[in-house]
Amino acid sequence: LDRVGDEAKLMRILEVAEIGSLVLLFRLFGVSSLGLFMYLIGLAVFFNANTAVAGINISIGAESTDEDSIFTSKKALAVYVFVMQMLAWLLGPVVSFGMVSRSMGQNAIASLVTALTVCQVMLTYSFIQPKNEKHDKDVQPALPMQAERA
Repeated sequence: LDRVGDEAKLMRILEVAEIGSLVLLFRLFGVSSLGLFMYLIGLAVFFNANTAVAGINISIGAESTDEDSIFTSKKALAVYVFVMQMLAWLLGPVVSFGMVSRSMGQNAIASLVTALTVCQVMLTYSFIQPKNEKHDKDVQPALPMQAERA
């Protein structure tokens, strides 16, 4: 997964948008119409950027599947994605209710989301790298007819 291409570059841009929107999730503008507006803008940008990053991760995962294995095939990837989405939809409201019932305020929840996002970004920066253009020129063709075309 260290030579993915444009997907990794797009992922970097979306992760910057995610991190930038996290600032708006904190209660910086007090309890006012402006504060609510900024919070909603931050939520919208974060949600859409995070959803797009998830789609890119699925795309990268689909490129690295092994059809000979029952656990790493594209069909298994589709099942994993479906199950995780259903769990998120089912557990999301339960976790949210639990956090609010413990009197966690807006800043505490924003801090938790920030910590999780930083972990996500560190993982993707560690394992998913954009394609190195110089390295691609040094790669020798696997078949002789590929060498003739180049």
